[in-house]
Amino acid sequence: MIKIKKKLISKKKIFITFEAGATHNGLKSAKKLIDVAKNSKADAIKFQMFRNKNLIMKNNMRFKFKILRKNGSYLSKSENLKTIFQRRFLSDKEWFELKKYADKKKILFFVTVGDIKDIEMAKKLKCPSIKIASMDIDYFNLIEAAAKLKINIQIDTGGASLIEIKKAIKIIEKYHTNIIIHYCPPGYPTNIRDINFKNMEKIKSLGYPIGYSDHLPGNIANFVAISKSVSLIEKTITLNKYTPQVEHCFSLNSIEAKNFVAEIRKIKFLLTNNTSPKFISNKKYRRGVYLKKTYNKNTYIGIDDVIFAKPNQGLSAKNFYFLKKPILNKIKKKFEPLKKSDLK
Repeated sequence: MIKIKKKLISKKKIFITFEAGATHNGLKSAKKLIDVAKNSKADAIKFQMFRNKNLIMKNNMRFKFKILRKNGSYLSKSENLKTIFQRRFLSDKEWFELKKYADKKKILFFVTVGDIKDIEMAKKLKCPSIKIASMDIDYFNLIEAAAKLKINIQIDTGGASLIEIKKAIKIIEKYHTNIIIHYCPPGYPTNIRDINFKNMEKIKSLGYPIGYSDHLPGNIANFVAISKSVSLIEKTITLNKYTPQVEHCFSLNSIEAKNFVAEIRKIKFLLTNNTSPKFISNKKYRRGVYLKKTYNKNTYIGIDDVIFAKPNQGLSAKNFYFLKKPILNKIKKKFEPLKKSDLK
């Protein structure tokens, strides 16, 4: 049984996580993103805890991504990787304040960790889940340290081979099996050509619930993922899509986030609804047979002599079809319904 705190992760209901780790620039904006997630009725908010200043050893490492311009086009950009992580940095005090704020709003809060010390902090924060970034799929010391907490672990698999995923899972399984595996196509934003749901099916064969982490602008890939029976959807949110920084261009603003959750819930309902009986015959609005004009007794009534109209007050259109030689046994007036008792 896979759980995040008390919430069961299954195919019956989609667990929706909003990612805010890449799109905040400090405590104030991080709290606002929690508000967006809560107001949208998402299940959880996730942040990224990369606090180790030695995470990036080279000062000139740059990260490529795209930004959204007001005219709707995308512009390629790159930024120093250290600058990106520094912008998201929160002190220990701020992490506790942020977690307290999420608890107050009654929304689940968890983090992606980048270092073993981050795991210690996640434990202090009482996070119900920890996520391992795709770039750390082979950072086995980190994975094992997270597994030892015996809480839910989510593994991102963008850029990972199936063998690497299996090795990471094997390490976690030494301690527990509360695992969710994410299918996360690469790119910021993802190119639609790089999304291959057949690969997700291969991950599903490992026997754990599947999450879909979406970096494609719009919602279409998420809707397809739901039809493939994923258990969790992760989508990034932002306060401003036009912010010229990584991930904002494909993120959901507050209005989009609210609509997103509502649409996901409706789609899942439509895919799983079995409350209504199947194939009920509703005859209320079926057609009956009416005479085009007045006919005398012993008149043969053919298809050109009748009108098929609603409501059915005598012979149904279906029953008329099977009559071999309908002959009147009485006079019938124009527009009267034809009944079985009117025929010989």
